[in-house]
Amino acid sequence: MTYKIEFQYKKPDSPFPEALVQDAEIRFDSSQFVPLPDVGDTVTYTYGKHPVARKVITRHFSYIADWCFVNIVVGDVTEAELAARLKE
Repeated sequence: MTYKIEFQYKKPDSPFPEALVQDAEIRFDSSQFVPLPDVGDTVTYTYGKHPVARKVITRHFSYIADWCFVNIVVGDVTEAELAARLKE
């Protein structure tokens, strides 16, 4: 099976996430181990050529043929919360 992960940003005042996803494609096959962030986790990825830190709101898995598409909706995370999770 081949897996593809897409992060979609959801603004706090929006009912749904933006259509755009992260800059770099994230794809791997079942022979590779890739940990998937869970709801409540924070992630950093490149969006608009800049690194952004976001908090996972939801995950959705779509199984089509030999593919698994993982859609991860992310939202804003406060600097204080992020600082409490990352050591400088």
